[in-house]
Amino acid sequence: MKFSVVIPTYNRAATLRQTLTALMAQDYPDYEIIVVDDGSTDDTRAMIAREFPQVRYIYQQNRGPAAARNRGIAHARGEIIAFTDDDCVPPRDWLARLADGYARYPDVVGVGGYLEAPDEVLQRALLARYERFIARRVFRVSASTWVGLNVRRAARTTSRIVVRFWNAWAALTKRFRTRRVKTPILNGASANWVRGCCTCL
Repeated sequence: MKFSVVIPTYNRAATLRQTLTALMAQDYPDYEIIVVDDGSTDDTRAMIAREFPQVRYIYQQNRGPAAARNRGIAHARGEIIAFTDDDCVPPRDWLARLADGYARYPDVVGVGGYLEAPDEVLQRALLARYERFIARRVFRVSASTWVGLNVRRAARTTSRIVVRFWNAWAALTKRFRTRRVKTPILNGASANWVRGCCTCL
């Protein structure tokens, strides 16, 4: 199965470079990478053209990350749409783990993993503790935070990506079968818990 990895970005060329470097090293053979530039004024476009010519680059006026993800969906060629952020470094087997989830459960339209915040991060970061509380108590996720939303092509026309991944997952799980990957797809050891959500660099 082919993956389309969609990354919305806005003025983060430096962290996007690390994300793209990690994605280019995936051990899964069949995938494309789509970067949707949401109106950046830095050197995002030039950096991608110079260092990652195989990445599909799409520019749009600034409309926010949800609109950028939807634009990426519209241009995707893969059966599975996988999202990551421009400040995350997926491990080498990220797509392989997701593909394994779809292979083991062929009837599902969504497979996701989670980000584990280590104990030392939880002790010092209020936002990390808050996200864990919301994940466990409100969304009943057994691990700290879902990372990345990915869906089969069949579901993407009926479920547009909304402002937060949580909302999109909630909508998907009401209409379709989904599965969690039981191992973390990203490790939060280097996460900077400085915003309302974690940044993985």
